[in-house]
Amino acid sequence: MRVILFFFSFCWFVVASAQPSVQLRVAPLVTTTQGTVKATYTIAYQRNLPNINFPEFKGWRVIEGPIQASTKRINDGGTTYVNTYTYTLQPQQVGSITVPGLGVEIQGKYLEALAAVVVVKDTATTNNMLPSLLGVDAAAWKKLPQQKKGQSLDAYINENCFATVEVSSNKVFQYQPILVTYKLYRAIKAQSKVVAFPQFDGFTVIENTTDEPATTETKNNRLYRVDIIRKVQLIPLEAKTYMLDDATVENTIEFNNNGSLQQVQLLTRTNKPIIEVQHLPQGIPIGSPPIVGTFRVTSFLPDTVEKGKAFDWVLTVKGNGYLPAYDIAPAAWPKGVTYYEITYDDSIQQLQFPQYVERIYRITLAASDTGILSLPTLQWVYFNTTTKGADTLQIKGAFTKVIPATAVMNTIAAAMYKPVGNTDLLFVLAGIIVIVVLILWVYFKRSNTNADKRVADASVQSQQVVTWNAAAALYQLYDVADGEPFLLAAIAWLKQYQQHYPTQYTQQVNDWLVQLQTALYAPQLTNPIDEDSVRKVLQGFLKMH
Repeated sequence: MRVILFFFSFCWFVVASAQPSVQLRVAPLVTTTQGTVKATYTIAYQRNLPNINFPEFKGWRVIEGPIQASTKRINDGGTTYVNTYTYTLQPQQVGSITVPGLGVEIQGKYLEALAAVVVVKDTATTNNMLPSLLGVDAAAWKKLPQQKKGQSLDAYINENCFATVEVSSNKVFQYQPILVTYKLYRAIKAQSKVVAFPQFDGFTVIENTTDEPATTETKNNRLYRVDIIRKVQLIPLEAKTYMLDDATVENTIEFNNNGSLQQVQLLTRTNKPIIEVQHLPQGIPIGSPPIVGTFRVTSFLPDTVEKGKAFDWVLTVKGNGYLPAYDIAPAAWPKGVTYYEITYDDSIQQLQFPQYVERIYRITLAASDTGILSLPTLQWVYFNTTTKGADTLQIKGAFTKVIPATAVMNTIAAAMYKPVGNTDLLFVLAGIIVIVVLILWVYFKRSNTNADKRVADASVQSQQVVTWNAAAALYQLYDVADGEPFLLAAIAWLKQYQQHYPTQYTQQVNDWLVQLQTALYAPQLTNPIDEDSVRKVLQGFLKMH
C-alpha cells in the first residue's frame, strides 16, 4: 500500500509542477483602520500570458499597485513563467473585510485563487482614551504648577498640557522608513481623549503603537508625564514633499484658581512636520519596489545530493529596512538542472526601527547528471541607507556533489523528477507504471503468507480510527474563555483542519496559525486578537469546505 501511495504522490508532483496556477497571499490578517496590508497575486503559466481582470477591492483603498514582478523557470522540459502583482491596501471600515480572489483562464483551464478575510479594528475606538490624571487628592493638586500672575488661562494650559510630533528624520529617500511618534505632555491634572487621528496618505504604514506605560521628561525645568498618542513607521512611496497630518486631543483640565479647583475643556493639536522625500540615486533598479535598508545574505547548500532527487538551496536575507517581494531567480539555470519553484517565509520584528526582517528563500532544484554541480552567482542591487548609495547582495556560485541514487525507490523518484516536455510525459509515466507494477507483484506475492496478520492488524487499526467533527469542535469554541484558553483551542482546531483537509485553503490556514501563535507566544509583536472575529473566520473555512 505504501508503494502505491508513493507512486501516485510522485506522479502528482510531476504533473502538478508543470501545471499553471493562481495564488493569493495576504499579510497581515489583523490590522487597524490606519494600517495597511499587502495582497500578492501569483500567476504561473507556460505559454501566452493570460488576460487578467483584477477584482474591485470593496472596503479597501488602494494605496499602491499593482506592482509587477516577473521570473521564469527554465529546465530541459520547457519554461514556466511566474508573474506576481502586489497591492498595498488600507481598510475603509472596521470588521471583517474580504480581499477578493482572482479567477484566470490559463491554457484552456479556469483557475481561481481563493479570497482571504482580514480583521480590521478601529484605531480611534481602541486607542483614543489616554490615562486620566484627574481624581488626585487635594494636597497633590496644590503642588502642581500654578498660574502666574497676569498669565492668561490659555497660556497657562498650553504651557502645561501640549502635544507634539517627533520624526526620526525630515529628509529621507524613497522607500526609506521613518519613525513618527505623536506624544502628549501633561504637567497638570487632565483627562485627555484623542478626537482626530492623523491620516498617512502616500505611505505604507507599519503600526508601532503599543500599550507601553507612560514616561516622564523634563522640559524647561518642568517635569511632564508623557503618553504616546500614536507611533508608526512610514514608508514613503513617492519622491516629493509631504506634510504629515496633526492629531487633535480634547483635554478636560483641572487647575487651581485662587485656591479653588476648577475645570475647563481645551483642544490641543500637534504640529505638522514636513518630510522631504528624495528620489533614489542612480544605479538602483526601477520598475518595482526596491530593497532599501541595510541587509546581508547567506546561503546553505548540501554537500552532496542524489541524482534526480529534489533538494533545496536555502538563502537567508537579514537586515533592517524595506524588503519587498523580490525576484531572486537568475536569467537561466545551468544545463542539467531542473528548477521547480522558489518559496519564502518572513520573520518580521516590526516594533524595531527600522523593522527587522529575516527572509528565508528555498529554491527547489534537481540534478540530472552525477558529478560536481555548479550553481550560478545570484546578486541584487539595493539602496544602502548607511552608505547612501547603491550596494549589492551577492551569493557567489555554490557547488555540490551529485551522487547516484542510493535505492530502487530513489531511482524511481529520479525518473519522476526528470524534466519532460508535454509530448514525452505519457511515455515516461507509462514506463514508470511498468516498473511499479513489477514491484507491486513481488510485494503482494511476498505478503500473501502474512495475509491473516494484515487483516487482524487492519481490524485493530480500524477500531482506533477517531473521526473529527469540525462543526461540533467549532461550536465548542463559543464556550471557551477568551484569552489564552481560546487561542489554544483555536490553534488546535486549525491544526485538526489541516490534518483532515490538507489541500483546502492551505495559505490562509497557515497565515491564521501564525497569527494566533504569535498572539499566544509573542503578543507584543501583534495586535490583540478579537475572538469573535476569529470564530467568524473559522466558520468561513467550514462553510467553504
